[in-house]
Amino acid sequence: MTSQINFISLYISEQKFCTLATYSIIVMYTIFSIGMSFLFHQTGEQEYLEEKQHSITALHRKFLATNLQKVTITPP
Repeated sequence: MTSQINFISLYISEQKFCTLATYSIIVMYTIFSIGMSFLFHQTGEQEYLEEKQHSITALHRKFLATNLQKVTITPP
C-alpha cells in the first residue's frame, strides 16, 4: 500500500514538473517571439528611414543638377 502511495505521489509530482516545464517553454517562446518581432520592427523602421533619406538626397541632387544647368555663371 505504501509503495502505491509513493508511486502515485511520484506520478503527480512528475506531472506537475511536466506542466511547469511546458508552461516555462511557452513563456520563454512568447518572450522570444515578442523580442524578435520588436527587433525586426526596429530594423525595418531603420531601413525605411535610411531609404527615405537616400531618396531625399537623390531628389535634392536632381534638383540641384536641374537648376545648375539653367544658371549661367559669369566671371566678374
